[in-house]
Amino acid sequence: MSVSPLRRAWSTALVAMLALHAAPIAASATTVARECPTNVSMDERALCFLGTPAGRRALATVGEAAAGDLETRKAHAALTPSFARYVIRTAGLAKAQPALEGASKEAFAKHTGRSLAEWRADWVAAIGGAPSAGG
Repeated sequence: MSVSPLRRAWSTALVAMLALHAAPIAASATTVARECPTNVSMDERALCFLGTPAGRRALATVGEAAAGDLETRKAHAALTPSFARYVIRTAGLAKAQPALEGASKEAFAKHTGRSLAEWRADWVAAIGGAPSAGG
């Protein structure tokens, strides 16, 4: 079965971005992981994590390298796919890929013309979270 060039490019961008952002995460069960189901859409899972303290801490680094304790890094890893998909769908792959691979506030501003804080706030609103979140 052949994979379309757009799907391959999107997959490559997502894998590269995840490799840059998601710190190695232990497989141990945690409170956050038990609270948020895996059998839901990536947006629903992101919303679940945003409702946790670790998810709210991780929101400050979405679009950048994961930081913080293990719980925060796990939440970051759960938020990242939904955020990346939103940026790709909104900005287009040509602008989103270098912004996501750049993994910095400067890269987002340079490649998309919008600040990372604006992207976070718009993404949270788009998936059904509080519009003021994401600073």
